[in-house]
Amino acid sequence: MAERERDLLPGVAHPRQYDVRLEPDLAAYTFKGEVDVTIDTKEAVTELTLHCLDIAIGRCSLRVPGEPEEREAVATTFDASKETVTFRFATTVPVAEGLVLRVSYTGCLNDKMKGFYRSAYEADGSQKIMAVTQFEATDARRALPCWDEPSYKAVFVVTLVVEDGLTALSNMPVASEAMVGGKRVVKFEPSPLMSTYLLAFLVGDMSYVATSTPDGVDVRVYTQRGKESQGKFALEVAVKAIPYYNDYFGISYPLPKMDLVAIPDFAAGAMENWGLVTYRETALLVDPAASSSFTMQWVAIVVAHEIAHQWFGNLVTMEWWSDLWLNEGFASWIEYLLVDHLFPEWHMWDEYAVDHFAAALRLDAMRSSHPIEVPVYSAAEIDEIFDSISYCKGSAVIRMLAAYLGGDTFASALNFYLTRHQYGNATTEDLWKALGEHTGMPVKELMDTWTKQMGYPFVHAVLQGPQRLRCSQERFLAAPGIRDEDSRWFVPLTVVVGVTGRPAVELRADLRERDVFIDLPEDWTYVKVNPRCEGFYRVRYEPALVARLLPLVGAGTLPPVDRLSIQSDAAAFANSGVMPVDTLLDIVSAYAGETNFNVWSSLSASLLGLEALLEDTPGHDLFQRWVVQLLGQIRDRIQWDPVEGESLVESKLRSLILGILIRCNDQAAITTACARVTSFLATGEGLSTDLRSMAYRAAVRHCPDRTAYDALLARARSSDLQEEKMRCYMALGTSRDPNLLRETLELAKSDEVRSQDAVSVIAAVGRNRFGRHMAWEYLKANWDVFTKKYESGSLLIGLVSVCTRFATEQMANEVEAFLTVHPVPTLDRVREQSVERIRLADARIGHIAGPCYAW
Repeated sequence: MAERERDLLPGVAHPRQYDVRLEPDLAAYTFKGEVDVTIDTKEAVTELTLHCLDIAIGRCSLRVPGEPEEREAVATTFDASKETVTFRFATTVPVAEGLVLRVSYTGCLNDKMKGFYRSAYEADGSQKIMAVTQFEATDARRALPCWDEPSYKAVFVVTLVVEDGLTALSNMPVASEAMVGGKRVVKFEPSPLMSTYLLAFLVGDMSYVATSTPDGVDVRVYTQRGKESQGKFALEVAVKAIPYYNDYFGISYPLPKMDLVAIPDFAAGAMENWGLVTYRETALLVDPAASSSFTMQWVAIVVAHEIAHQWFGNLVTMEWWSDLWLNEGFASWIEYLLVDHLFPEWHMWDEYAVDHFAAALRLDAMRSSHPIEVPVYSAAEIDEIFDSISYCKGSAVIRMLAAYLGGDTFASALNFYLTRHQYGNATTEDLWKALGEHTGMPVKELMDTWTKQMGYPFVHAVLQGPQRLRCSQERFLAAPGIRDEDSRWFVPLTVVVGVTGRPAVELRADLRERDVFIDLPEDWTYVKVNPRCEGFYRVRYEPALVARLLPLVGAGTLPPVDRLSIQSDAAAFANSGVMPVDTLLDIVSAYAGETNFNVWSSLSASLLGLEALLEDTPGHDLFQRWVVQLLGQIRDRIQWDPVEGESLVESKLRSLILGILIRCNDQAAITTACARVTSFLATGEGLSTDLRSMAYRAAVRHCPDRTAYDALLARARSSDLQEEKMRCYMALGTSRDPNLLRETLELAKSDEVRSQDAVSVIAAVGRNRFGRHMAWEYLKANWDVFTKKYESGSLLIGLVSVCTRFATEQMANEVEAFLTVHPVPTLDRVREQSVERIRLADARIGHIAGPCYAW
């Protein structure tokens, strides 16, 4: 069978510069546009085809160098399936440089959060509209006819015609302004060579806070008027991020300004448009009086991520979407490097192990996962790969490579790569080639085993005599009873060995085949494989090695990241049937004296994962009581009120522990939470920001009537902080009252909840054992509404994922049948993954429940 080809433009012409002029009408939700595209033709043709979607073409002409008059297009045809427009000319267009294609057109400021769209918000008692862009992956074509593929880099010169008094922004600083016909004509400086998906512009009533970097880059955070102070924390992070990355990459940020803008309606978390980064409000704004520590940390991470893209993604861009992971995996790694540098007291690499690392391990253990490098043939397939494999596994294998090469060597090699390909495009092969050339290390040999095949190994560590350790590899699969003994990875092994009376030693070995042997010192005391979770694999220890590690866990002498990985791996093995459940519970019992937030966060994922599996079994209450008992020591240390001078992670620990207690039906914690919410809603005091989300959920879930529900709904409606609105809205979905859950689902569909937030509200119902079937039925009944609203984007993918939290073969079959009969191009993989998750849960209940209760 012939290999399928990518759905690409013909390649007969290449754009050099776009001069685009846009005039949005914020009242009519429309815009007028005109674009002059300077192109070079490579073949003599009579037709030019470029991307175009939801645009009405007015006039098209072509100016050919040396010809006195412009050529008019004699026919304009659209291909809806390919999202293209073709302009045909009466005579052959010659092979030449510097031709100018001029197109006038009109379009709609849509409400789909893609292309050139409108975002509405309330201010001063009235609705206001801003016009903003979101072009990644393939929606620049909704704002202008263009060559909308990442390899077609060009210069962009943007002109915006706007009402006087409105802010107009684009990638570059303003070059000139003039009043013409009662409107302000704002022309921006030419951009660097860049891909269409990085082009951006915005028109609205905005204000900002500003500063500049030591080398003179202007940095601004734009918000709605009145919210300027909420942008100060992001501004502080951004102005420190730019010089940090300048130094790390060895290449200075090439633009004169960096704008960060909070958008009320925004489908993604943020978008790295060069010089004009756009964000959801909850990913950029921090209110010191009302935002939680979780939000502050999230804002720092997202700002760090998007600014990293200015080099890795913008300066050097993937050649095609198959290499999306180059952008997202790298940024998802270096965001932690930066935030750990700025806030070392946050212990970000420990949190990375609980967050990105664990998410990648979960998804990539499924048979419906996919390789990091995945073929993408058309625009319809791109959204599917914006997932935990591209972001989280991508970041994990980059981190593993950095550790293998050494931090300084890796940074130097990245400079070599970025310098070679700057202002151009590159592939995964280009990255491995540059890093291998610069370091002399077998980079491609190592990394091909991680990016070209899906899955990952577990390393089985066993003693072969008193001083010899055997480490063997086998693919880890989440499904019980399924084995794959043939797959192999190039695993850069690191082993920490405790030694009597001396500091621990670190040993390294390359595991390329089935196994490798490591000689241990004569007086060794323990072995910890994969310290710091730097390698992308799990570790299974034989019982004798576990027995040497658990006392160190109990004493807290192993680093937190190593303590958490021991139980996290054990939980995965127990869930997959590789390890007996009673062995897992014995291991978890060693953590009774644990005090570290990230260790407890990892334990929480393991324990509450089991609790969710068991919730419809007879011994569910027994398991909950055991978890509460396990938390006895840490509970005694935790107070409801913040302690003066405590750290951010200590505050997060309080919220986590109290949340686990409430989830496991601890009546004292539930009673206190409900009382504090009642008092807080009346007085505004007595409930710290980090406890509000957890306490709101407890109040709604355990209130005997709708009092708490109505109070939090009213609070959501009155708050002007989107973070607080979402805390309240999501709490509504935790009720046990089916009537209130139905109200919540209808609320999510209403105009009151922003489109991007409706998914989170519905997800709260879908995660609720009393609402999951209701959420699924609601999704099916409103399928046409949601597919029209979200089309084929990531929000629809997320919606399907959260409405399929079941654990029976019957529901697996039902979900599979419905999604097969109602196909959406971007849902093929999420359908497979949703069905596999249901069947995994069903299988796990069968082998976990009995042994767990017997233990």
